[in-house]
Amino acid sequence: MLNDIVNQSLEIAEYILKDDKHRKSIENSHVALNHFLNVADKLDNSQSKIILVKFIIMIAENVDSKVNFVQNEGFNKLMVLLMDKDEKVSRIISRALLHFLQIDNSDESMILEQMKGQLEKQEDYQSIKAKIKKQLRIFENLL
Repeated sequence: MLNDIVNQSLEIAEYILKDDKHRKSIENSHVALNHFLNVADKLDNSQSKIILVKFIIMIAENVDSKVNFVQNEGFNKLMVLLMDKDEKVSRIISRALLHFLQIDNSDESMILEQMKGQLEKQEDYQSIKAKIKKQLRIFENLL
């Protein structure tokens, strides 16, 4: 019953967000990203997982959102979903992981400096940087 409600809610949200006007209102929204990440590990239906991961990709377009994704254990949640036996789910999760790991080489140092400036402590910055590198190694081993 609860899964049905979540699935229907995700389908309605997907329909609404097809409109650019509504989609732009949640792009780069930390609140929406956090809500979707909190729901991620509670889904049982493959189609719902696919819709949810598409939302996460859509929302996290800028550096701030990518940093927020890492801080909220986004990689770990997607890695758990990646273990799903459904090929479509695995494909969309792989695409999402690449989205979050993709940094243009010319902008890499600028992005890392922005991340560093946004974090309160140097240890936080180093911790997140190490976490990203660790998740990248895990992901590369899966491929």
